[in-house]
Amino acid sequence: MSTNSTPNSSISTPATIIVHDGAVHDFEDPLHDYGTPPPAYEMPNSEQLLICTACGTQFDAEDRSILTRCRICDDPRQFVPPTGQSFTTLGVLQAGGQYKNKWIPLDNDERFWSIWTEPKFAIGQRAILIKTPLGNVLWDCITYLDDETVDWIHRMGGLAAIVISHPHYYTTHLDWAEIFDCPVYLSWEDKSWLNRLDRMGKARTFIEGKEEELEIRGEKTGVKMLKLGGHFSGSLVCLAHGRLLVADTLVTTPSALGDWSKGPGGGKNTRPDGMNTYAFMWSIPNMIPLSADEVVGMWEVLKPHKFSSTHGAFLNMDVVDGSNGSEKGVKQRILESMQIQEGIVGVANGFGGEFAEDGGSTEFRRGWGEGIEDTEVIEGLDEGLELETPPNTTPHHLIFLADPQLTDPHSYPDRPWPLSTFTVWHTDNYMKRSYIQLSKQLHPDTVFFLGDLFDGGREWKTAHGNSEDQAWAKGHRPAKEQKYVESWGRRYGEDFWLKEYGRFSRIFSDNWNLGGSEAGVGQRGRKLIASLPGNHDLGFGAQIKIPIRDRFEVYFGDANRVDVIANHTFVSVDAVSLSAGGSDRPVSETAPITKPVENFLNNVQVTKRKAVARELDFQAGKERLLQYSHSVQDVELADYAHLPTLDPGPNGAEFPTILLTHVPLYRNPGTPCGPLREHWPPTPPPKGQTMPVNPDDRNAISVSRGYQYQNVLSNDDSKKLISKIGNVISVFSGDDHDYCELVHPEDKNHAREITVKSMNWAMGIRKPGFLMLSMWNPVGSDGKPLNMIPTGHGAADTHTSNTFESHLCLLPDQIGILINYGILVGISLALLIIRAILVPFTKLTPFAPFPSSSSSNPTSSSGSEYSLLPTNIKDLKREEEEEKNDRLSNSSTSSTSPIHNLATRTSRTRTSSPANGYGLPTSNSNGVPNSYGVPYQPQYQQPLIEKAGYYGGLEGRIKWESERDFERDVEFERERKRKVEEEERRKNYIYKPWKIMVWWGRWRVTIGGRMLRELVCGVWRVLWVVGGLFLWFTWFG
Repeated sequence: MSTNSTPNSSISTPATIIVHDGAVHDFEDPLHDYGTPPPAYEMPNSEQLLICTACGTQFDAEDRSILTRCRICDDPRQFVPPTGQSFTTLGVLQAGGQYKNKWIPLDNDERFWSIWTEPKFAIGQRAILIKTPLGNVLWDCITYLDDETVDWIHRMGGLAAIVISHPHYYTTHLDWAEIFDCPVYLSWEDKSWLNRLDRMGKARTFIEGKEEELEIRGEKTGVKMLKLGGHFSGSLVCLAHGRLLVADTLVTTPSALGDWSKGPGGGKNTRPDGMNTYAFMWSIPNMIPLSADEVVGMWEVLKPHKFSSTHGAFLNMDVVDGSNGSEKGVKQRILESMQIQEGIVGVANGFGGEFAEDGGSTEFRRGWGEGIEDTEVIEGLDEGLELETPPNTTPHHLIFLADPQLTDPHSYPDRPWPLSTFTVWHTDNYMKRSYIQLSKQLHPDTVFFLGDLFDGGREWKTAHGNSEDQAWAKGHRPAKEQKYVESWGRRYGEDFWLKEYGRFSRIFSDNWNLGGSEAGVGQRGRKLIASLPGNHDLGFGAQIKIPIRDRFEVYFGDANRVDVIANHTFVSVDAVSLSAGGSDRPVSETAPITKPVENFLNNVQVTKRKAVARELDFQAGKERLLQYSHSVQDVELADYAHLPTLDPGPNGAEFPTILLTHVPLYRNPGTPCGPLREHWPPTPPPKGQTMPVNPDDRNAISVSRGYQYQNVLSNDDSKKLISKIGNVISVFSGDDHDYCELVHPEDKNHAREITVKSMNWAMGIRKPGFLMLSMWNPVGSDGKPLNMIPTGHGAADTHTSNTFESHLCLLPDQIGILINYGILVGISLALLIIRAILVPFTKLTPFAPFPSSSSSNPTSSSGSEYSLLPTNIKDLKREEEEEKNDRLSNSSTSSTSPIHNLATRTSRTRTSSPANGYGLPTSNSNGVPNSYGVPYQPQYQQPLIEKAGYYGGLEGRIKWESERDFERDVEFERERKRKVEEEERRKNYIYKPWKIMVWWGRWRVTIGGRMLRELVCGVWRVLWVVGGLFLWFTWFG
């Protein structure tokens, strides 16, 4: 098409067009109202790019022998005409002169203009131009574009932005964007359907949130883009000036357009209830409806917004408030249509419920408890992953598991027992349960582990060889680890590592065949590959110990390997060893570490070609053997440079190559990881900015390193891997524990890299996960692909998008489950406290029996055993009296009474002296203890009868004085002994616990005591049952 600088005079004539009511009207062409000539422009050099005649999609290929199928039309959501698929070009369409674009105001509102092509081309949808004070916005695209259309739009004010609802209308949007020099807004979830990926960052802007308002030059336009999903994961509708532009996201039904305003007899009528206005379809041509859950999710997005009309993808598909005899508003009719569809197809959660699928990931829930809903959810995931594959295919199912990092003494060295043991049990059980359900329900054909199988694998010494830290590395450890190094060396060695290996096997290998040992239909067999090491398995860089790496490879296989799976070549690389070459240590130290991986990379392309050739021969039923000629040659004349080989050579067939590395490839600091990153989602852009924040440090993987780790490989090592392996279209990595997705620049072959989440809930993320891959790459005998398929979330560029799709699956929030357990414990304790308070005042059966009444008299005739503690209030009072009497009796002998008291005593008739002397505590002959259980100990063995009587005269007074001196001596001695005994009691903690028991004996029979005993007994009854079951489940998983 030629450069155009002046308006075409031929288009100023009135245009005959069809408006929404079906009648034919004449409208003066609006060029007369916008007299400014269009600016000079040049059509893009894309006229020879192939366009599908069925859907209008433009591809980035010109050779029909290369592009044999349309991946949009191969999807069940697209209509294919009886004549089948075919291709044309925009240049052919323009040169033929058959097609013309037309335009008309929408419902006579000149803020909206419908644009369509006549005669109908491809799907036949319309685009809608929206006028705003800040510039024009084009809603959806049509394929055909010519000079007249460009001139008219320029006279209308040009375009400031293009917004496309879903992939069926991507058409020639890059040509539109280039001509009008404006960005195109698309859904993040649907980006894998794009072609012409060389323009990914130049004209295309991705909408990541559920709702975004379009901004032009930093100012809001009032045009809102709402992501409803459904028809496609990222399907959009557009809200502008009270009108909702719905494309195919809401399908306007015939019953929405019929006129019920007049009855059969000519009288006034109204639209009956119970009729739908809209349908919500996954596939419109094949009439496959959306699930009720997806419809509910659409309503949750629409519910907050106000609008009075809807406008579908085609002319005449317009519904306004009160139209076709209905007294209801459009929004209410949408809700009623959703409820009708919900009632027919069934519903899981109902309107207002929550959904597992969101933003390209699926939550692998278990609900309340830990194992209740696994089966149902995983089945849903399996079906969801298959939706994007072509019909009648048998894709290969592969799962990536990253960083299980079995918890061991290295994980939490400061954590005390039993918490440390509980952590090991619980993390193991979590991964085991998840893996069992994964095996049973998803039944993957292949499982790849992406390294860090153990947490402390590099620390446990080997049976042979030196596995201690290098001399230069000593002292580099964190202080928390340094103090444990010596004890680890003594306690944990080869035997411990073998136990950890057995533990890994019990969790994963032993449960591999639970879902069946047979591979899926059409698959060669099932594989579990765990040979890729991580820095926790071996160490990192120059600090790797050769004996530890050798041990790992003996039990798990070669760290560097090539696997052909489902006509894809997987190259696993020991990147932690490769990184030793970039350290500051001498080559003499690092060469033994890097030599195996360097040798592997130097020959990897030959290894790839051999593996592909062997696979193709197997599929063809051939036996691939090395053939030697049977001849006798002179040794000196033999041609050693051209020996027979199984290598088909540089021109041999090659499958799409996928690189597996534990450590992610290098990226610039701050490179965003996308909206699926859990720990730090993308930073909201500042006001006026529509593009995602870049650089976004919080959403990015930190480009940093430390002891035995490096978050990303060096840039040199990353480029070396891509260049030496060759044809790398996608990369999968681990190590970071959280999800990250990006497309690398040209120096890394534009490879798309996905860093897979850890599946261990103790790795700093609330929701662990794994990545599912569905692969389908049919090839001919020469290894060339025979077909292409559409892809889902996470697929790579044009090459890999034809052969596989990926899907992130989230595991349950175990920390949230433990928090729920804590809440339940708190509720249970509160209920037990309430019950304990009510028991003394109600007829509730007590858990704790009321204390029984028994005599405390040690000499009772019953001869019952004496109780150390009182059992009721009477016992307490009696003991208090006895204690009081004991004190009075003990104090009588030390009395300093006046003479008249002595006279009373001396005038008594005396028969014999007490056995233990006067004024001393009594005791029976058997030394039975008093009421406190303490035996009386007599302090005097001789009677004091000689000191009794009245002494007159001097001699008597002398005797009396002697008696008084004697009694003072006795009192002094008794006081001394009492203090000694009291001190001994205090030192031996006899006195204080004795008082506590006395207090408890008194308080335990009160109302407060009964409440406390009831609470203790209730807690114990619940604890041993629930705690026992919990420990049983924890132990046995």
